[in-house]
Amino acid sequence: MNNKELQRFSISDAEAFWRRVNRLIKIKKTTQEEISTILGCHYCTLKNWSSSKIYPKLPEIYLIAQILDTSMNYLIFGVDTEPSIHAEYIIGKKVLDFVNLVKKSVNNGL
Repeated sequence: MNNKELQRFSISDAEAFWRRVNRLIKIKKTTQEEISTILGCHYCTLKNWSSSKIYPKLPEIYLIAQILDTSMNYLIFGVDTEPSIHAEYIIGKKVLDFVNLVKKSVNNGL
């Protein structure tokens, strides 16, 4: 994956992800500490993800979505409606691109 492809999932995307997570945390009247306990990770880990504007791994994103009673699509892309077939393809491709980016980052030790 080249630098242009890596830029698709930029810090601003991660910032938007965490804005959505933190907004839902307030709406649900919970805390990042409670979320981290349910996730089974240390509170500092969740806080570091949030403050560093980085995405957690997909299994954690899935659990965060479940805890906050929302979808991964909403957290990652801001999509909160039933997608059309075309939208499902685009979202699926973005998720696949994201998964591939995460795998490459892990393989490169980032």
